[in-house]
Amino acid sequence: MPVRVNWTSPEQNAILVKITDRWTWRVIETMLVGLLALDTAADHPYDLIIDGSQTTLWEPDLLEHIRANYTTPYLKNRRLMLIVGADEFSRMLIEAIPALPGMSHMKFLFFDALDAALAFSASYTDPDKPTGG
Repeated sequence: MPVRVNWTSPEQNAILVKITDRWTWRVIETMLVGLLALDTAADHPYDLIIDGSQTTLWEPDLLEHIRANYTTPYLKNRRLMLIVGADEFSRMLIEAIPALPGMSHMKFLFFDALDAALAFSASYTDPDKPTGG
């Protein structure tokens, strides 16, 4: 299976979408069903971490497909979207998504390694973390 979706910890502070090998839009649509089920079950904010370090952008028309299908936010508890391992071309396309009409809800943070994204997410969600300065 080229796409897996799981909580990263029992505390359910982040969902990890791991994309490996070649993927298709049909696979992504199936993955979204699982992602929506996790979101629906969550009663608190979480981060969405997408690890694409084991794949490359394969499917055509990324921007057009996303604009046509995802203008309405439907993950009600998603807070941050963290992208891991995007190559330069993919990152450039992904960074353009929030500028599309109706897509301002799609903002991304980029990381080179999964550990760095997990640490960033944990630092954002740690209830014992001191605030202010």
